[in-house]
Amino acid sequence: MRDKIVVYGFPMGGEELSITEGVVSRVEHTRYSHSGASLLACQIDAAINPGNSGGPVIKDGNIVGIAFQGYIYAQNIGYMVPAPIIDHFLKDSADGNYNGIPSMGIAWQVMENPGLRAHFQMNDTQTGVLVTYIAPGATVRDIVQTGDVLLAIEGRPIANDGTIPFRGTERIDFTDAVHNKFMGEAVRCRILRNGRATDVTVPLRIPLGSGRLVPYTQYDKVPTYYIVGGLVFQPLTMNYLQIWDKIDDVPAHLANYYYNGKQSDGRRQVIVLTKILGDELTVGYDDFKDHVITHVNGKEISTIEDLVKAIEGNEGKYHVIMDEWGNQIVLERGKIDQAQRKILEKYKIDAGRSAD
Repeated sequence: MRDKIVVYGFPMGGEELSITEGVVSRVEHTRYSHSGASLLACQIDAAINPGNSGGPVIKDGNIVGIAFQGYIYAQNIGYMVPAPIIDHFLKDSADGNYNGIPSMGIAWQVMENPGLRAHFQMNDTQTGVLVTYIAPGATVRDIVQTGDVLLAIEGRPIANDGTIPFRGTERIDFTDAVHNKFMGEAVRCRILRNGRATDVTVPLRIPLGSGRLVPYTQYDKVPTYYIVGGLVFQPLTMNYLQIWDKIDDVPAHLANYYYNGKQSDGRRQVIVLTKILGDELTVGYDDFKDHVITHVNGKEISTIEDLVKAIEGNEGKYHVIMDEWGNQIVLERGKIDQAQRKILEKYKIDAGRSAD
């Protein structure tokens, strides 16, 4: 903290190298604008503007970070990727294969309320966080349960606000102890279950972001879609939400899935009707745009693959598509093939589905 740093880059407003000075004012977990993940970052008071991203941050002749984002609602608040995150990436990708930052695959809540702590049989000396969710497929499922209290991680006690000791008197989010590990490694935890404390070891085999119904921003990936008679269905992603200029402009029900949606055994994706391509077959259904689809032909939809199977496996006269509010779209199955060919040609679409 308060270390003097120098930021190099080529921000807007000129063509020559820009050099700005500042100090490290805060070290904490911050949401990364590029990925959406919350990771360790350093806040600095040096000016970071468009064009600075990717530029080195120097202290005493050594690179200590990479400038990557600023805060548009305030002046002289910028952020850099700190050395531990950079070092983790370089070591992980040294073999030519980047596996990513691991996750325990849990959601948790703070335990600052004394009544909450008493309910889960914590004594006066114990602190920790409450496990409220475990992602499908997470190895922690065989070891930790919802309702367990996570007391310590890697030998460091977890406070009731979810922080652990970090660099002397500083504190940091306890997930930092997980993010410092590599995929395939394990993390040591102490949990409280029914009033009894137990030491456990949790293998880390799933990446950060696992368990989210709406994945973080995806790069170098063609969007997944499936078209039925002019109705375009897609899994909800952050990439799709970015068609709105601001997250505040996103329809509330979709934003809620992004912020709060968690996968379950019965639901792995949010399937959205993202576009209604105009045709006689889709007359009257324009208001269904951006509705979330939950059932097709009486079958519950967990993934886009479920939707495809429900459509292509149907031998009835109609396709019945239901949204989360109970509204229904009905398409006459016998008219779809002809309408589909006409629609794809009209809108210059190469295929009625994505390659995946």
